[in-house]
Amino acid sequence: MPRGAPDYWGISYRPSFGAAKAVNFTAPVVASVAQQIISVSGNGIIYGGLLTSQGIATQQNDTFAVIIDGSSFVQHTFVQLNVFNADKEHCAPVYLLKFDNVAFVYTFGLMPGITYEDSFSIFYLETHGQTPTVRAHVIYTEI
Repeated sequence: MPRGAPDYWGISYRPSFGAAKAVNFTAPVVASVAQQIISVSGNGIIYGGLLTSQGIATQQNDTFAVIIDGSSFVQHTFVQLNVFNADKEHCAPVYLLKFDNVAFVYTFGLMPGITYEDSFSIFYLETHGQTPTVRAHVIYTEI
């Protein structure tokens, strides 16, 4: 008995990109500095990720900058994405998952399916003179 989706054209489309890999970062960042927290070289696809900032005071005007092949794709602050209501996957390369101005926890989600030819890197831009703890977890594969 056949199983699965019908194969109308005699080929099955099952993309194979290789094994998934993860890169992580957890540490306080330097105050008032743009700090690189993740860097991956090569050719591949980003499957997704979480980028979180937690401090003892507001970090709402800080941001994660996502650099793909030398071009910056995101430089919106947490508060800007909250005002834009950019909290749905696929609405932007980085979308807002949590905006908590009481516990000072802010989280971005990283859209799956972003491809890169040479490299991708993520920077954290701290603007309040604080040293929040930043966590980043990105799942990707190399092609």
